[in-house]
Amino acid sequence: MCKAFHIQGSDYYFAVSVVVATIGAFVLGIAVHRIFSFPVFLYAILVFADALTKSKLFAIAIKALAASFV
Repeated sequence: MCKAFHIQGSDYYFAVSVVVATIGAFVLGIAVHRIFSFPVFLYAILVFADALTKSKLFAIAIKALAASFV
């Protein structure tokens, strides 16, 4: 078996931390103050704007936004 594609459990810590931080920001934004959800919205706006300027298609920008959170 090729060891180059072997994935260990520790490889998922960064992805899990991003998901937990995103969910945590939304929960804190709802429960405490809206300022906690600002980084998530800023990221979404930047991804949308970048995809829109590169592709010039609104549908592609929406799909890129959805893909960035998947």
